[in-house]
Order: sequence, then structure tokens, then C-alpha cells
Amino acid sequence: PKGITGVFVLRNLTDVEAIKLKAAESRQAVVLGGGLIGLKAAMAMASAGLKTTVIIRSKHVLSQMIDYDAAQILDRILYQNEVDVMYETQVSEILAENNDVIGVKTTKGDIVDCQVLIAAKGVQPNTQLTDPAGIEKRWGIVTDGHMQTSIENIYAAGDVAEAYDIALDDYCVNALWTTAVQQGEVAGANMVGKENVYSGAVGMNSLNVCNISLISFGVTDPKKKTGYKIQVKNQPESNVYKKVVIGKDNRLKGMILLGRINNAGVLLSLLLKKMDVSAFREELLSDYFNYGTLLKYGGESELRKHY
Repeated sequence: PKGITGVFVLRNLTDVEAIKLKAAESRQAVVLGGGLIGLKAAMAMASAGLKTTVIIRSKHVLSQMIDYDAAQILDRILYQNEVDVMYETQVSEILAENNDVIGVKTTKGDIVDCQVLIAAKGVQPNTQLTDPAGIEKRWGIVTDGHMQTSIENIYAAGDVAEAYDIALDDYCVNALWTTAVQQGEVAGANMVGKENVYSGAVGMNSLNVCNISLISFGVTDPKKKTGYKIQVKNQPESNVYKKVVIGKDNRLKGMILLGRINNAGVLLSLLLKKMDVSAFREELLSDYFNYGTLLKYGGESELRKHY
């Protein structure tokens, strides 16, 4: 809120520098949001010696990236590193004294003291520019295979654009830098008369929490389980969680790798190439699954069809 010091967003280097200065003279921090930015901010505050609380509306952290079981491992790691998480709640009021933040009140009536409050949630595409033109939009600006909008000769790319997602086999916003570059190249080519078709991308993210690596991509926790084959290896005592989601077409749709991520690249390539994995489905969660496994089951000729 305007006029209250100690309340921050985290969008650029200026924000970071201001947070560091305030944290150096503070004892407690509250972070709103349990996504990638929220967790990174929380770990930074805890590493700086502040008692840190993360407040989230969902049932677990990284709810857009991983499932509940994987989140339980992260939750324990966060707790061991002095980060507390309050689930299924929101902030109803920011408490201030002499224009300095001193805490927050939650929708459950709890008071959490803090001198640093970081808001890291609620990101959405800024599509207002298109309103006067009447360009079609849902969550983002709707585009076709050429990255053209609903109005001829107007194109969109990047975080604001809804484009084809390979794992979902549908159109959505994938707010990734690499995706924005690919879409921009396609849009730019078509704008100058050189036809180019966008082949699609897949939502993916990675994170390192206290030296525990995490990678996920595609459909990681399908709302409707019908039509999916889900395989899981859950070893919480070792901080290891591996999950693959396979569609009814026997193609990989998504994955979570926590703790052991060494074969993430080969698994991602299976999804992007839309390769049938039925022959080696039981081996996908093995720590030793690699391109050699594909050779064993499909032979060199089968690999050449996709690679």
C-alpha cells in the first residue's frame, strides 16, 4: 500500500536492493505466495536471518508446478531451514505503525509480525492494450499457429499470448523466456511475409531449494485422472520424488523430478517429440533411464523417426 514502508514486490534489481536494505534492520518477514518467486524470496529472507512466514491460498506450495506429495517433501525442507508456511489462507489486513509495516492479519484471524512484507502472487497478462481493438482474449491474447491474433495483421508473442501447448494439446499462456523468443521469431517472420508456423512449447520450471533440485514440465497433476497413466516413486526419507504422467495415446504428458533430475533432458525430449513410450513405460522412473534404453526397445531406426 502506498505510504507504508517495508512492503515490496519483486520485479527488478531496484526492488531487490530495497528489500536487502530493509531486511538488514529487520527481524521477521512475510511472503505472500508460494510460487517460484515467493519461495526464492522466502529462502533469501531466512538466509539473512529473518524469521520467515509464507502465506498461501492453496493447499501446498508450487501448486501450479508440482503435486501435493512432492510438496510435502519441500515443506519439510523449508521448515528445517526456518521457513514456516501457512496454507489455505490469505492476508485480510496489513498492520502498520508510523507508516511502517509491523505485521499482517490473516483471513483466519491470525496476526503475523513482520517488518518486511513481500507480495509475490497474482501475476496475470497485461492485455488491456488490446481492448479498444476488440482482439479476442481469454487468460491471454488468443493466437493461431502463425501467432496472429483474431484481427488480421496483428500478432502477439510472449507472456501475453495464448499459444499451442504440446503437453495439453490446447492453447494456453506459457510465461517462459525461451517460449517468448520462439513465438517472437514466428510472429516476426509472418509479419514480413515469410510464413512460419509455431510448433508449440510446454510449460516447465526448475528450482533449487537448499541444494535440493526440482524440475517439472507439462501436466503434473491432472484434474481428471481418467485417460492418464500415472507412475510415482516417492522416497521422502531421501528427499526424492519422481512422477511421470502418460496420456491415453501412450505419450508422455508431464513429469516431476525432485532430488534426482539427471535424466530430465531425455524425458523432456520424449514429450516434445511425441514419442510412444509404451514399450519402456516401466523404466521411465529409473535413475538409469537414458537414450541407450530407447535403443534397446525401439532400435536405431525408431529413434531416427523422432531424432
